[in-house]
Amino acid sequence: MALHPDQAAVNVWDANDYNTGRKKWIADINVTDRVGSEPHSIRAQAEQINSRDWMVRVVHGPHEERDESGSYYRTVGSEMVHDATPAKMKTHVRRAAKSAHNDMLKQRPR
Repeated sequence: MALHPDQAAVNVWDANDYNTGRKKWIADINVTDRVGSEPHSIRAQAEQINSRDWMVRVVHGPHEERDESGSYYRTVGSEMVHDATPAKMKTHVRRAAKSAHNDMLKQRPR
């Protein structure tokens, strides 16, 4: 049974940066019901800056066509999160991905 677009499946996992050993949390949503020029997926990624500070980016892509910079991916948001544990960031990236997905759905023509 297919999920309603508002209930898109979010795949969340963690990884460590090979160079620094710092933690990353990644949340992906595959856009299975794409319309027009929408991306194939949405990704929110939190990268640990130090023990309690994180940089979060939300990226759409790949798209069918490149943008003016030549990329198939587009950063649609970024933020710094201060004083957060890894467990809080897991929840944060899940919410960031779902929020970006819901924003995309709101922009669809009716």
